[in-house]
Amino acid sequence: MRIGIFGSWKSEQKDNWRLSGEEVQFHKACQKLGEKLIQEGHTIIAGSTCERTADYHFIQGALKAYSVLKIENHVVEIFRPNNIEQPYKELANAHPNAFKYHDFVSDRWPVSHLLSLFESDTVIVVGGASYSYNACLAGLVAKKPIIPVSSFGGASLKISKQVERRFHSLYNSKDWVGKLRTPWSESHVNFVLDILSQLNSTKILLIHGRSKDWLYVKDFVENQLSIETIVMRGVFSQGLSLPEKFEQLAFPVRGAIVLATPDDLGKASIDSNGDLIEKANTKLCLRARQNIWLEYGWIWGALGRNRILLISKGEVEIPSDLKGIEFYNYKKNPIEILEPIRHFIKQLEVNQAI
Repeated sequence: MRIGIFGSWKSEQKDNWRLSGEEVQFHKACQKLGEKLIQEGHTIIAGSTCERTADYHFIQGALKAYSVLKIENHVVEIFRPNNIEQPYKELANAHPNAFKYHDFVSDRWPVSHLLSLFESDTVIVVGGASYSYNACLAGLVAKKPIIPVSSFGGASLKISKQVERRFHSLYNSKDWVGKLRTPWSESHVNFVLDILSQLNSTKILLIHGRSKDWLYVKDFVENQLSIETIVMRGVFSQGLSLPEKFEQLAFPVRGAIVLATPDDLGKASIDSNGDLIEKANTKLCLRARQNIWLEYGWIWGALGRNRILLISKGEVEIPSDLKGIEFYNYKKNPIEILEPIRHFIKQLEVNQAI
C-alpha cells in the first residue's frame, strides 16, 4: 500500500496542540514505524525534510529497511512544492532507486499535502499541528482511511474521535483507536500493522434482493477464490442511519457484486411527454427490488464504478441511466458467469497491489 505520512513534534506547539511525550521518543517511534512499513512491503509518501516532522523520521526508518533488505524498487515517494530544491538529495544519491519524485506546478505546501493525500491508500498521522490536522480533515472528506497514532497528542489525538466514528466497522471491534492513544510502546507498531493488514485484505460486498441466487456467488467467491464476503442484508448496525451504514460497509471492502434478479413486477404509468398511459397499453416488466438500485448508487459513490460488478438475471429491467455500463447476464444460475466474476476479483487484487 502507498501510505501518506503526516505529523510533527515541535516544542513551540506543545501547549497549543497538547503534544505529549518527548521529542526524542517521537523520532524513535516514527523511525520504527517507517522501518516496519517497508519490511511489510508498503511504500511511504512524504515531503518535508524538517527533522521535527514525522516525514523525516519515517524516511530514516524506511531507508534502514531498504538497505538491509536490498530492495530494488522505490520505497519513498516525495511530493513537494515546485519552489523547493530536491529534498533528500544526498540520500537519494546514496540510494538511487529508493526515491521517486513527483513534480507539480504549485508552490504551496497545502497543495502538495492534498496531492499526496489523493495518491495515498492510507494515511498515518503522528502528533502534528494545524497542517497535519487540515490534511486529515481533507482525508476524511475524501474517505481515506486514517490511522491516528495519538500517543504524542497533537493533530492525531484531535482527529481520532472523528476517525473512530467514520471508520467504526474497522476500529471499534478491537478498540485500535483507544490503544493508539496510550503512551508509546513497541506494541503500537503491531497495532498499526494489524490495521494495515485489515485494509490490505480483499473483501467483497454482496448486494442482493429476495432471490437466493446470491448464495451461489457467495459460495464461489469464498470457497473457490478464498475471498471473504460481506452480505449487505446480513449486517446489523445498531443506531446508525442508512448513509452511515453504507459508509461503514464500503470502508473495509475492496469491491462489490450487485445481483439484480427479477423479484418484482412494474410498469410505467406516464410516457415521455408526461401524459398518463392507459393501462391496456402497458405491460408489466420484470424488475429488481428497489433497494438494489439505491444500494448500487451508494456503493458506486463510495468505491467508484470500476470496483462494482453488476450481474443480472434473465430479462430483468435495468434502469435507463445504467444502460451504458458493462454488466453480465445469466439465464438461470450465476454459475453461468463465474469467469467474469473471477476476472473482476482478480483485477481488484491487481489494482490493490499497484
